[in-house]
Amino acid sequence: MSALNLRTNKATTYRFVVLALAVSAGIIHLLLIPEHLAESTEAAIFFAVLGVAQIAFGILFVLQPTKKLVIIGIIGNMGSIILYWVTRIASLPEPFGTEDIDAVGIVTKIIEISLVAVLIYLTIHFKKIKFVEA
Repeated sequence: MSALNLRTNKATTYRFVVLALAVSAGIIHLLLIPEHLAESTEAAIFFAVLGVAQIAFGILFVLQPTKKLVIIGIIGNMGSIILYWVTRIASLPEPFGTEDIDAVGIVTKIIEISLVAVLIYLTIHFKKIKFVEA
């Protein structure tokens, strides 16, 4: 398993950028629970799980930033991004249905896209930021 060398300033910066983006997206999803609870319990549960997972990812990344964790973050956040756009374009069965595009959703997706971009960079350039054996 690989981890970022915590002694470098660049690695520390990446850790906290990932933390800020992941926690921001997670908090937004948690704040949307009441709105989605009015629509369906399943949607509210989905937002709760997604929010907690994003916050946990950010915290885990700061504590032990492994390449495996980076890949999990990329896949999970890409899933959230894709699901958002699919639920805006296609008619899906409940609990998803078709939803409107709104400012909160766009901001959240920009945060998640930024997070994915940073994580992809870390995956491609991990030697430059000194991944080391854990």
